[in-house]
Amino acid sequence: MKEQFPKAMSDKDLISAAVAGVAAAIIMSFVSGSKNIGDIHVLLGFVTIAAVVAAYLSVARSKVEENWKAAAIIGIGVVGFAVFQLLSKLF
Repeated sequence: MKEQFPKAMSDKDLISAAVAGVAAAIIMSFVSGSKNIGDIHVLLGFVTIAAVVAAYLSVARSKVEENWKAAAIIGIGVVGFAVFQLLSKLF
């Protein structure tokens, strides 16, 4: 287990999944905070969905063990939720 930690922290697929998850939370908080919804907001909603799917596919493509993949999914979800909540108060 301990020998997998450095591999999990440097895995490019898990890093890209984390970036996609945080980007999805940022875009989602912007879209949900707008008063007048237009075409650009619908497009940004689809971009958010694509970012979430990309995050899950990046985790699935990762070469780390399954328990590290599960931890990455949970961690990305928690961080994404925290970013969404913090930015929702700003927008």
